[in-house]
Amino acid sequence: MTPNELYAERRAEAIERIRTHAPARLQDTLINFLRPAIALSATRVNDSEITVGASKFGGSPDVPAHFEWPTWNDTPLGFLAQINLEEVAPFDLENKLPKAGMLWFFVDFEDMPEGDHPDQKMRWRVSYFRPSELARRMRPEAETDENTESIFDFKIEPALIQGDLELIFDISSSDDNWLNNVEDMDYEIYESVAPTLELCKRSPPIHRLLGRHEEAEEEIKVDCIRGSGGNEEDWILLLQIQTGGNYGGMPVPGQDYLSFSIKSQDLMATDFSNVWFSRWPLPNFID
Repeated sequence: MTPNELYAERRAEAIERIRTHAPARLQDTLINFLRPAIALSATRVNDSEITVGASKFGGSPDVPAHFEWPTWNDTPLGFLAQINLEEVAPFDLENKLPKAGMLWFFVDFEDMPEGDHPDQKMRWRVSYFRPSELARRMRPEAETDENTESIFDFKIEPALIQGDLELIFDISSSDDNWLNNVEDMDYEIYESVAPTLELCKRSPPIHRLLGRHEEAEEEIKVDCIRGSGGNEEDWILLLQIQTGGNYGGMPVPGQDYLSFSIKSQDLMATDFSNVWFSRWPLPNFID
């Protein structure tokens, strides 16, 4: 089954569940929130088993000879992930990503930023090149490879997730049964919509390229605008990684969603200099 066929099948199933379970007045809104995402399912392996240039989380990056390791306050940033864009191209159903090249994601592991202040901007970095040759390089000043690595494969999911429902509750707040604050909402109504989440709410880690933020999309976009300009419609999710416990298996502390967002026009121009990073805690019901 091709990625397009798989996504069409999953979208049809999601729409059927929306039509079955969601209040009639919200069904079209929910359906409009469905977007194709590239789900990254991580499998833990040693870095030596990963082919140079393959997509992976953690370990040591595979970079061109001219690559300059990003730093913050003269300290090398931690390497989080690399994405081989040729590997993900067949799954990019909306043709948003470059078709070739590599993306590298770095962040300050020592004092993980939250992304809620413009002054934090240099504490993460996303680099993009289309190199002909790559070589594995350890972090400067590191004596050995620092992390247990994960290499991931890909699958497509329709991105109807918790963050979308928060927006829907806000949109519907003119109805007395739907409250602005998602924490104070009528849970009988919530439970009538919750079955539509089953396609994307799974126990394995939720890592994704594109689609929607898993949590707090509106709040994250506010931070993006404050830190790097634009408006709410400009900003989209580039990469989201779920960390912590049995859910993330990532070489970073805490139990959080780590999100890298980018303005659509910057993505079209392959300009990754203004990507904004956000760290958002996992909900309490995940352990």
